[in-house]
Parts: sequence; C-alpha cells; structure tokens
Amino acid sequence: MTIDESWYVRPASGVKDRTSAGGVVLRRDETGRVWFAVAREGSLLILPKGGVKRRESLLEGARREIQEEAGFTDLTLLAFLGSRERLDYARTRWITTHYFVFLTSETAPRPTDWRHAYVADWFPLDGELPQMFWPEQAALLETERARMQQLAQGESDMFNERTRTYILHGLSATPILLEEMLKGITEDELNRRPDPERFTIREAVAHLADWEGIWLERMTAMRDTDHPTLPGYDEGQWAIDHDYAHADIVNELAKFQEGRARMTAFLGGLSGVQWERPGLHEEAGPMTIGTLAALMLGHDGYHLRQIVDWRAGS
Repeated sequence: MTIDESWYVRPASGVKDRTSAGGVVLRRDETGRVWFAVAREGSLLILPKGGVKRRESLLEGARREIQEEAGFTDLTLLAFLGSRERLDYARTRWITTHYFVFLTSETAPRPTDWRHAYVADWFPLDGELPQMFWPEQAALLETERARMQQLAQGESDMFNERTRTYILHGLSATPILLEEMLKGITEDELNRRPDPERFTIREAVAHLADWEGIWLERMTAMRDTDHPTLPGYDEGQWAIDHDYAHADIVNELAKFQEGRARMTAFLGGLSGVQWERPGLHEEAGPMTIGTLAALMLGHDGYHLRQIVDWRAGS
C-alpha cells in the first residue's frame, strides 16, 4: 500500500490521539563520515519509533523504541528534531511523533522486538537517501540532515559560534541598559500602572530579577539531565507572593545584575552541542537551551520597551 497525502489529513471524528517518540541514530566511521540507522524489515525501511507508555517521558519512550526496533543501547542525546503528525497505518489514531537525534558507537545492534524481524541498516547521511515507508520520515531526514551532520561533528548550525556570541552580548547588555533607563526615576514613575494587566516598572524590575534564577535552573537541568520536564510558573502569583509592589528598586537591580552575570557565565561555558540540549516545558512544549536563551533575550526586550513606554507616558 502506498502512503499518500490522505494519511496527513486528520478526520473530523473517529480517531483518537496517540503520543509517539523515536529518533535518528548517527555514528561516525574511522574516516569521520556520518551514517544514520534505519530499522529494516524486508524491503520496508522506517525510523524507529512507537507509542509512549504511561509515566514514560518522551525521551524514555524514544530510547526504548529505538532499542526494540533497531537494537541500540549506547545512545548519546544530541538534540530534539521536532514533531510530525499523521494517521497510523490502520487509520484509527492520530499520531504525534517526537523525534530526537542520538550518536552511538555501536555498529551491529540487536533489535529486541520479537514481533518483527527488524534489523538495523546504515546509510551515509551525505549520500542519496533511501526510500522510506513513511513520507514524513523521509522529509525529516532531508530537512534535518545538514543540522544532524553538524551535530554529529560536534557543531551546531542553529546556534553557531557567531549566533551564540550575539545572544550573549545582548543578554549582557540588558543590566547596563536597565540601569541607565532607571536613572532619575521617581517613585510615581516606578508605581505608575498605565495598563491594569501589566506590571509597574517597580514590579517589572523585581520580575526580571526573580526570573534569573528560574532561567538558570531550567538551563542547568537541560545541560545535566536528558530531556527534563521544565515546570511553568504563574508570574502573577509570584508577584503577589514575593511582594513586587513594595520591592526595593536598588536591591532588585543589583539582584538582576548578579543573576545575569551568573547566567552569561553559564552560557559562555557551554559547547555548541550543549546549546542544543533539549527539555520539555510544561506550557511551551519542547525547547533547547539555545531557544531558551533566545527567549530570554526577547523577554528582556519586552520589559525594556515597557519601561521606555511607561516613562514616556508619565
């Protein structure tokens, strides 16, 4: 049976959701060439993946499925590749599959799934791609292979050295800009609230200072743990619990400056591959250390613009 576009259109009713996980396994040969593994059953080629079990994380599910269908146990996580959606083969479930990319030193793994006669087969990542059974897997390999090539070589294309340097310069600049913007500010300006749904300037500075510890906590977990779950926090409730409305602006600015110095030192000590280390945010979904750093930079800009607007309207 040929898999056509109809497998990628969700029916209006009659299908249940299913979460799946799997991935691409890479290895480097003695010449440095990068190869990727597929699970082969006869002429059928697939990337190993399958349903995530209850109380199993996406990464745990991906590792288990890869071991079952391709046999790999020596897996070093490189990055999260993204998600793909389609109907299952029987067209009874709508599957969302989350794909990771791993590096291995194994060359002759033994699949453990006794229900199928799978064997692992290797193809060069820089060569002609094989005919995959599922079109979205072929598309994933095609669109991500340049990135995977660099990851396997210890590099990152999305957050290359130049990009990382600019992000770090931007993050380092925020405490300097914030200090300049607060010079000569009055108590009335600090407590003015033009928009009832947004922080005052005093609260915004306290919020920035508080969040430095949260950013660093999340990134440290992503660096040290395979695909950790990153808890979300209620910003409004934190503002109440930490009494942002009565925060000392001098102390909060100093706290933010110290926290940002720790954060930039942390990021500056990471390799390009570590910037691709993934985590799963409870509210925002999958992200890497790099995307979290970029989010921080945008978060800074949002509140700096707010302070300019609030003071201009005084």
